[in-house]
Amino acid sequence: MPGLGGFDVIEAVGPESMPLVVFVTAHDEHAIRAFEVQALDHLLKPVDEQRLLLVLDRVRNRRAGHDDGSLARRLAALLASAAAQRVAVRDRGRILLLRAGEIECVQAEGDYAWLQVGEKTYLVRETMAALEERLGPAFLRIHRSAVVNTAFIREVRPQPNGEALIVLHGGLEFRASRGYADRLRGATGNPL
Repeated sequence: MPGLGGFDVIEAVGPESMPLVVFVTAHDEHAIRAFEVQALDHLLKPVDEQRLLLVLDRVRNRRAGHDDGSLARRLAALLASAAAQRVAVRDRGRILLLRAGEIECVQAEGDYAWLQVGEKTYLVRETMAALEERLGPAFLRIHRSAVVNTAFIREVRPQPNGEALIVLHGGLEFRASRGYADRLRGATGNPL
């Protein structure tokens, strides 16, 4: 924002005089401060559509007087949204928080899964079903052992047997099985 930022405006007006405020930012480090100035919620970009709808419901409920806006409730919502937008992985003695949007694909390996981020891979102990649900609608299951981020799909090559070859921007190739062809068609708008 040119001139004053969101926190500057709240400070100038005073938190008690502000209308309902929802921060929308690409910086999660501002979340705690947002709640300190009595923001109703804090959304991280890119905004998940379902999360936005939940926040809008909270705004409507609060305006109608149905929501007490307690700090505990606001913190629970923040933690739920952060968990959906980040995946914690171990890497050489440290824990990295990967943004869901930077994960290109997920490949199953038993009870574990490999997350591909650029040229690096990270192993997590989580099932494909749990990761698919957690990562959200931007990710597409194309095989029982593969999930891809649709933003990274560069090419879809239909195969004569009803399967398809998926090529990601980084050059990785995956076989999409016939059982997941309808999902693939719906996500890409491609008549395979």
